[in-house]
Amino acid sequence: MALLESLLSIIVLVAVIFIGLKIIKNFIIIAVLVVLLAAVLYYFGYLLPF
Repeated sequence: MALLESLLSIIVLVAVIFIGLKIIKNFIIIAVLVVLLAAVLYYFGYLLPF
């Protein structure tokens, strides 16, 4: 029974880490897109120089 519980907790931990990494990856992709968009707008002169 203890083995089953430890196995279950390991599975839950792996699932949580996997979901967390997926969310972090999405945030990184969004951040990169925002930076690229800002760079393009800055390049075309839509944004004032900082």
